[in-house]
Amino acid sequence: MALREMLDFFQVNELSPNERLGPSGRTMEANLKKRINAIIAIIRDIEKTQTKPTNAMLQSLFELEPQ
Repeated sequence: MALREMLDFFQVNELSPNERLGPSGRTMEANLKKRINAIIAIIRDIEKTQTKPTNAMLQSLFELEPQ
């Protein structure tokens, strides 16, 4: 009876037991972590090469020299 239920499941859902069903939760999580780490690296690079130097230039423009 259980075997018949399994076979019916594959037939109703048009699945083959020989096919891969797609990425597993672990592979999806690993890919997501890699993408998040890449985004973090991009944001840190932008901060280092653009934001901090621009901020320093703006602060130097607005600093008042003692007279």
